[in-house]
Amino acid sequence: MHNLWIWRGTGNANFYFATGLAYTCLQTVLVVESVSSMIKHDRKLRLLVTA
Repeated sequence: MHNLWIWRGTGNANFYFATGLAYTCLQTVLVVESVSSMIKHDRKLRLLVTA
């Protein structure tokens, strides 16, 4: 993609933006799911320790 965008000058700005946006959304979902999983694990662990 860098080759098309920088060297040849034929890159499509909309495609470049959409690719970046999709990557950002994927990373956001990954972080949210990871944090949610950690919180669930900590809650279950706390219930087991106090019970």
